Amino acid sequence: MYILALPLLEKTQSQFLLGGKHHRCKRGYKNVIDEAIRLNSIGEESHLAIETSGHGDLKENHWLDDGAYLMVKLLNKLASARASGKGVGSKVLTDLVEGLEEPAIAVELRIKINQNHPDLKGRSFRKYGEAVLQHLGNSIASNPKLQKAPVNYEGITRS
Repeated sequence: MYILALPLLEKTQSQFLLGGKHHRCKRGYKNVIDEAIRLNSIGEESHLAIETSGHGDLKENHWLDDGAYLMVKLLNKLASARASGKGVGSKVLTDLVEGLEEPAIAVELRIKINQNHPDLKGRSFRKYGEAVLQHLGNSIASNPKLQKAPVNYEGITRS
């Protein structure tokens, strides 16, 4: 089962997937949903599409970003636990994540290219941007402590 998420999902956050497989996809609410639908159409089971911003979409809810629906699911979990005698109150929910580490903080840097910068004189913006990405990629490759993410749709992501 695939869990679709933005490329920023850190290794320490993958423990929250609870057996699901993280699938990187292009940023954007609609892109995440479209990729989940595409995966399902080719037989790759996917039930959750979520962005690290907190937008979560479930296949069973027709891919609607609906916080109220997700809240009702949590309330159902609470009610089921109470009815079965397995617990009451918020401990039922906190037990779901007990033992999981706090996720590492992911820092995203976006480099804005000044189109009036002297380095750009006579060069195309695209070629200059590609040169910057190539330089960043080379810097990551030369540092043994860094690893370039194997699948990425936006610039360069290190993992």
